Amino acid sequence: MINYNKVDIKIITLILILMGFIAGCEKDHLESKDSKNPPNEYFASTLDESLIHGEDKYNAIFIENVSFSINQAQYNALDHISFEILPKEGSTIVEPLKGTYTKHYIETKGFLDKESMLISFPIFGLYDAYKNRVRITSMFSNNRKWEKVLQIETKAYEFSETKNTNIFANKQNFVGESYIHIVTDKGPMIMDIEGNIRWAYEDILDLTCRTSALLDKHMYCKQKGTPFDTLLKLGFDGTQEIIPFECGHYSGAAIHHEINLSPNGLLLEIHIKDGTTLKQRGSVLIEVDKTGKLLQSWDMDEIIGSCLTNGELPIETFIRNHASSGKALDWFHMNSSTYDKHDNSILISSRENFVIKVGYSDKQVKWILGDPTKFWHTLAPLNKYALKLTDGNINIGQHSLNFLKDGELLMFNNGENSTVPYFPKEKLGATFSKSMISAYQISNDLKQAKEVIHIELPYFCPNRGFVRKCKAGFLVDYIPQEPDFNSVIAIYNEQGKALLEIINHKFFATRAFPFPNEIVF
Repeated sequence: MINYNKVDIKIITLILILMGFIAGCEKDHLESKDSKNPPNEYFASTLDESLIHGEDKYNAIFIENVSFSINQAQYNALDHISFEILPKEGSTIVEPLKGTYTKHYIETKGFLDKESMLISFPIFGLYDAYKNRVRITSMFSNNRKWEKVLQIETKAYEFSETKNTNIFANKQNFVGESYIHIVTDKGPMIMDIEGNIRWAYEDILDLTCRTSALLDKHMYCKQKGTPFDTLLKLGFDGTQEIIPFECGHYSGAAIHHEINLSPNGLLLEIHIKDGTTLKQRGSVLIEVDKTGKLLQSWDMDEIIGSCLTNGELPIETFIRNHASSGKALDWFHMNSSTYDKHDNSILISSRENFVIKVGYSDKQVKWILGDPTKFWHTLAPLNKYALKLTDGNINIGQHSLNFLKDGELLMFNNGENSTVPYFPKEKLGATFSKSMISAYQISNDLKQAKEVIHIELPYFCPNRGFVRKCKAGFLVDYIPQEPDFNSVIAIYNEQGKALLEIINHKFFATRAFPFPNEIVF
């Protein structure tokens, strides 16, 4: 046991008092130091009080400009600004839609007025006909932030309707994307999975073709009234830019069906035109970069025509266009294309015939996958490229070629036979009773294909349809022959169960892609 005398106790007491005094002095020193640079230095009252709705220069329902005052010190410390549109009350499966503007983007776009020190930026993705709750966050250096929730009330959008949604999913267990980029006869749109339109170019677009693609956070599409060989580049903030694209030796081009991503830009499926005269219908694919520069082209009249002539068959046996018949007949009907990074090739869907793979650079035919009861299969120069189906259903009248992560070829398998008038009637192929989602595992070495995913849909969709992989399974978009729906957007899990179905009555949707719930600019 330790014994303390009175002197020891006094010394210990004195030491404790001194330690407390020193600690108190240190605390006062830190508080004094912080008082010269308080935590709320970048959150001046002007920043809190001046958040306002800006003048909406595009008069757009789904876009609103917001502004606030900021001083130079605050701006120097600014890292980024973000917005978050909170879901409607009662929504349990839609995540907030978010957008983030980095300081570099803010400066590039000129969001800061240096004279007034007013910083303005667009909020896009609002609900129509609703008092939207939007959280604005400004992040500064040292993880300082300023945050405020405001209300933005919007007008009604004429193509919105409350009855267009039928959700089969158990909302509590649904896991998947909250937003969908849909291609419609009213232009590109963003829809959430509860059927609410969240972005569209109302009163701006009247598209001649129902196609668009998302590239570098912009929509690329085609607008009526512009020259044939031009693209329209749309920003989510309401900006627009006309981009002419090159056609090479072709006199002119008109985009149809799909615009798809390529290794270096965009794949455009085109009709060849000479003024208003149609020379080739739906048999040419070109690749352009995002400035419109021509990079590659694949002319199926030439590629397949060479196969026929090398096999000592006249071209007009299978191909009839302006050059051979005086009329551009729809013998090929290209409706989809995609790039295969595994072997540097291009896959093209001919609705009337097959799926064909050709080299990206050498443009040589690699293989053909299609219904062997169709006319093409009777032609020896084409038959020699045919893959043999070892299991499952063959592809007929297919759309929307794309790849799954393990390389399987995914497509919307429509199931309607050929309609080319000069093909032999007994060689127009088979027809399914229902359309389906199909994916094929392909062996290039063995020249074989096997259907590895087969999901039969409840409707028959003879000539339109689209499918993409999504988090919950497969996102599909199609227009049934019966019943008389304008279009159906649905999500099926990998076991073929319908998790979600959105039935549209006010517009046609022909393609649907998963869309992120957050975009960083």
